[in-house]
Amino acid sequence: MTMMRGLANEVAEVARYCHARGWASGTSGNFSATMSRDPLRLAISASGVDKAAITGREVVETGCM
Repeated sequence: MTMMRGLANEVAEVARYCHARGWASGTSGNFSATMSRDPLRLAISASGVDKAAITGREVVETGCM
C-alpha cells in the first residue's frame, strides 16, 4: 500500500469516528493530513462527501510546488 492510500484510509477513519460522535456533520468541512512539508503535499477529504460513509477513495492528494 502506498503512503497516500494508507494515509487516505486513516483520514477517512478519523472522519467517520468524528461524525459518529457528533463532532462533524454530514457533508460540511474537510479532514486532512500532511504528507510532506517541502514540497507541501496534503491528503484531504473531497468536498461534499458524507463523513458517515467516507472511504479512502474520497480522500485526494493536493499540494504546492
